[in-house]
Amino acid sequence: MKRLKPYYFFVGIPIVFVLLGFAAFYDVVVGTMRGNPHPQINYLIFVVMAGGAAMMMHAVHRMNREGDFVQRFFVAAREGASPEILREMVAGERFDVSNVLELLAETQHAPISDVQHAALEAEVHRFEARQNMRLYLPQFLSGAMVGLGLLGTFIGLLGALEEIGKLISAFTMVESGNASAAVRTLVDRLSSPMKSMGVAFSASLFGVLGSLIMSVLMVGVKRCASELVGAIHSRLVYLTDFSAHGETSNQNDQDR
Repeated sequence: MKRLKPYYFFVGIPIVFVLLGFAAFYDVVVGTMRGNPHPQINYLIFVVMAGGAAMMMHAVHRMNREGDFVQRFFVAAREGASPEILREMVAGERFDVSNVLELLAETQHAPISDVQHAALEAEVHRFEARQNMRLYLPQFLSGAMVGLGLLGTFIGLLGALEEIGKLISAFTMVESGNASAAVRTLVDRLSSPMKSMGVAFSASLFGVLGSLIMSVLMVGVKRCASELVGAIHSRLVYLTDFSAHGETSNQNDQDR
């Protein structure tokens, strides 16, 4: 389906820009990681970001495959394929839209009944709900990266408080009147709290950045899902014969 193809670019281009930005600022990122005494949270954020981006691209690819399958079914039905041939096309295919097309195949070359119409509408709603459910995990990952950034912030702040406590206790051990020893102790001990603060701020930075990237990708994926659902609705209306409903309505009016 041609209208779904551009979403490969809408989702892929931000990923390419992120990779180019990482390559351009590689030394800065690596330097931040090397200067971090506890980089595990940052590594986890990067893994979640890469996994989320891969899931977004997979979702777009899956919806494009669904769209291509719907288009093949639509062309065959429009050219007058029998319900048996249409059922054979759907049989064995593991797409979310397969149940919808299977019911639609039963209604070809004959007016749709009230029961068939209700069943078809129910399957379409289930298909829409299925598309939304498939996006739950990527949406969770987007918020989880902010949470991981906050977790790294709290870990870094706790480490900084611990090091500051050690720094204060070290002053009590310095003999009174020995100013040079106090300054030397201050300089030696001050680096540890700064490293802990680095853990806090770097985790927050990468977490917020990852969440923003995932949110941008999610916009493209949701628009692709909306296009797919809209295309299915339009093709269902085109292939469905509602003349039986019109006759039923006219008969009800006459009875009144």
